[in-house]
Amino acid sequence: MAIRVVQAGWRGYFTTAEDMCTSLVAAKHDGTWSTKLRTYTAPTILVIDDVGLLPMPDRTASSVFFQVVNTRYQRGHPTIVTTNRGLPDWGDIFGDSVIAAAILDRPMHNAIVFNIRGPSWRLREHHGLEIATTTNPR
Repeated sequence: MAIRVVQAGWRGYFTTAEDMCTSLVAAKHDGTWSTKLRTYTAPTILVIDDVGLLPMPDRTASSVFFQVVNTRYQRGHPTIVTTNRGLPDWGDIFGDSVIAAAILDRPMHNAIVFNIRGPSWRLREHHGLEIATTTNPR
């Protein structure tokens, strides 16, 4: 979807959750917050990849993630979020179930959720590695 939006002439931006939060937390400290926030809130579509791959390092990171999602929601700008974690795990990811609920509330209001199960698409040609990563150790 994001590619089609950009091909149609609209602005789009792709980032990982970690890169976005690291960049925004640094901007809070160096005085470039407003400019950096626009990087993530101005494009017509934003893709935030790998949410929950790594936990948020602190509440400041969780807070800036919320501010991006909330600003985009208020402007009616679509945000695509990819994650390998279930929604009940988001309290752990953001270190606070209230912040996680507030973050989820915005995009879930008009969301379409795709729950893809099964082996990793990237590992499809490496069956031995797939077995090793899905087998429970004893």
